[in-house]
Amino acid sequence: MYNYSNNGVALIEYFRKKSNEIINIASQVIAKNATLRGNHLELVMSKLLKDFIPKKYTLGTGVVFDPSGKQSLQSDVVIWDEQNYPRIEQYGHNLFFVESVKAVLEIKTNFSSNNMKDIINKCERVNELFPIRPSRRTVFNKARDVLLTDWDC
Repeated sequence: MYNYSNNGVALIEYFRKKSNEIINIASQVIAKNATLRGNHLELVMSKLLKDFIPKKYTLGTGVVFDPSGKQSLQSDVVIWDEQNYPRIEQYGHNLFFVESVKAVLEIKTNFSSNNMKDIINKCERVNELFPIRPSRRTVFNKARDVLLTDWDC
């Protein structure tokens, strides 16, 4: 295990500045339309993530599907393995093979009970596509239970 304690303050300062940069960019949206504001935030978050994910992965938006033809709902950000799998581009949206997907993210401009229900629904649909992995399922169920309790969904 590496010891980063000598650079700890510098790393904290780097991430603080990066966080402020993203907040400033996110706040520059002029549009009042909720969809446009949401799209802006998704692009900002994608830019941030792109700086930190391994080069083997790419960011996209679209739907995940499995070999049986089941599909997720539309996902704001899909982190997928571009080096080993293709995507199917369909004029404005993408289809991703479930085997290529490393993570799926939902971006919300505000938190509400309805938004939390939407996130949970989308997570459940994505989870159905993956082979059952007890550790993933347990973490998701615990997170869902906390969200349902905390947000009174």
